[in-house]
Amino acid sequence: MKPLRVILSNIHLSLREYFLLATGLIFVSMSHLIYPWLIKIMADSASKPLPFDISIELFISVLVGAFFVSSVISYLCDNLLFKQGLLLRNNMRVRLYSALLFQPIYRTRQLKIGELSARCSEDIGRIHTLIPDIVAPLFKNSVYSVGCLYLMFSIHVQATLVVMLIGVLGAPVLFFFGRRTQYLASSAQSDHSLSNALFEESLVAIREIKSFVREALEVKRYSVQQDKAMQKELLAIGYSQRFNQIIYILVTGLLLATFYVTTHQMSVVSWTVGDGLAFYMYAYTLAMSLLASSKLVFSLKKVLGPLESVWELIETGERDIEYPQKGKEQIELKGTIEFRDVDFGYGQTLVIRNCSFKICAGEWVVIRGPSGSGKSTLAQLMIGLYHARSGQILIDGDPIERLDIAGLRKQVGYVGQEPLLFHGTLRENICLSDWAYSEERLSSVIEIAGLDEMIPELPDGLKTIVGERGYTLSGGQKSRIAIARAIMIDPPVLILDEANSMLETSLERQLWDRLSSDRRHKTTIIISHHTENIIDYDRLVTMETGIALYA
Repeated sequence: MKPLRVILSNIHLSLREYFLLATGLIFVSMSHLIYPWLIKIMADSASKPLPFDISIELFISVLVGAFFVSSVISYLCDNLLFKQGLLLRNNMRVRLYSALLFQPIYRTRQLKIGELSARCSEDIGRIHTLIPDIVAPLFKNSVYSVGCLYLMFSIHVQATLVVMLIGVLGAPVLFFFGRRTQYLASSAQSDHSLSNALFEESLVAIREIKSFVREALEVKRYSVQQDKAMQKELLAIGYSQRFNQIIYILVTGLLLATFYVTTHQMSVVSWTVGDGLAFYMYAYTLAMSLLASSKLVFSLKKVLGPLESVWELIETGERDIEYPQKGKEQIELKGTIEFRDVDFGYGQTLVIRNCSFKICAGEWVVIRGPSGSGKSTLAQLMIGLYHARSGQILIDGDPIERLDIAGLRKQVGYVGQEPLLFHGTLRENICLSDWAYSEERLSSVIEIAGLDEMIPELPDGLKTIVGERGYTLSGGQKSRIAIARAIMIDPPVLILDEANSMLETSLERQLWDRLSSDRRHKTTIIISHHTENIIDYDRLVTMETGIALYA
């Protein structure tokens, strides 16, 4: 039950609050045990006096006050429980989100985005009901059971032992069916998460699906995944129903045994009518409490089952955080980058082999080569997105492994092959870094990136909302916005990976001219297939099948 321990450890209550909450729940639970005892008093009042010296009016007044206090305490406890449930859900979602963002990119790339989204929204989304609807009722039912047994023992010990024996018979059944239900719930939720990944993947790739007329095939693939999940859910429901029937039989046996004991006068000495009625009511309350608790345990296992995978993701992410600060060197980047006999590959295939070259601070360097030669991989190695298998990557003379990688990336402007825009305003997409900037710098960057003619044509200028992934803009417009945000902080190192591939010739020449004026003595690395419009650079590196050749 590790997920349950983890969940409870994430509830932010002080010891004093835990004590007050437990005391309140115990008081509320015990107050409900008064009713059967009142029935006993009513039944016995015809043959003997009331078992207290105060007037019946005062006794009722005390009970009214107690029930009123119980109602107020119950209201306060429920509010606190629901609040803690929502806080727990948010905390777990933030922990998962943080664990995914801060772990190395190669690990994140191995995961399906749609599946992770389902884990965060659906699996963790159920947690908020765990405390108020499952854990707290289980605690109250435990109090009910203990209270009922105590009062039953006070009425008749042997009869209570018979009732307990029948109740114990249900424990192995609960254990067996509970484990199977938890496993099936976890497996079914994994299938639902995979189907959610297919759903999201298909909508993102809708153009490709329509281009290849794959609509029917994708629907079939999604339907098959849904059916797999449904079959496991049906199995889980079957186990749950069988368990309910077995427990129902045991509860029925328990109540009939209680009925026999309370009505068979030869087996019970000094058994008043009130005793029999109270004992039966407590036995009934105990049976219903056990039945409710067993169902709550099943609900608990259905919630905890899928959380096994969620907690595994959180633990992995928090253990393998990408850039711990301890022992890392903070640098003020100058811009010298050197590769020494670097090898790197994805899986078993080497992409970079024995690669060596040096870029001096302030140089403009062009890296070119055919597709698959490792150009983009070089850029990602330079900013520590991936780590070399062998050899060394030096930044200003220091091995990259010794540097604070977050501090390094904050001083590098990077534009990838497929620039991604976020849903928000154009200004927010350009000013993506948390560094302070001036309006003068923003205007200058807009002009350098060639956005000065585009922005006035937009309906709200810089306040124009860019759709998710920038779907409202052309490829060239997205490239220019990505370039603008990369140079916004005037970084010591700028890496442009195929940033000119979507630009018209006139716009591209204009970009290089303006960028050259702005960054003449700052390290600028341009990765491109076609370099005919880039005329003012210091060094050319040609990549061929993972090997850097100087031209």
